Amino acid sequence: EAVVQILPEPVAQVTLLKGIPECALQALQAGGFCSIVQDSPNGSLTAWISRTHLPKALKLMEREGVQEIDPGLSWRVARFAPQSLLQPMINKATSSSATAATLSTLLNQANVRANFCSS
Repeated sequence: EAVVQILPEPVAQVTLLKGIPECALQALQAGGFCSIVQDSPNGSLTAWISRTHLPKALKLMEREGVQEIDPGLSWRVARFAPQSLLQPMINKATSSSATAATLSTLLNQANVRANFCSS
């Protein structure tokens, strides 16, 4: 049986201009959310990092080489996985693809903007 877990912390979408920043490493070490992907064709790095691990905006760019894509906009992260991998459970569902489809439909009906990414 699959479950969906909505992580409680807000997440920022950022462009990494100087490689992997210290704030991303700190998020990973602390068990916070961090996902980094390499965009094609230009090869730039995009990351989603929990806001609790991001420094203030000026330090973010100067010290870390990180630039928010949509400053101030926060994302929420949903994990879809077998029940045995996610503890504690938030909501149960019979399959992760069915759960994602249902969630997408509900958000659309509520006129909530949502983007689904996989990493």
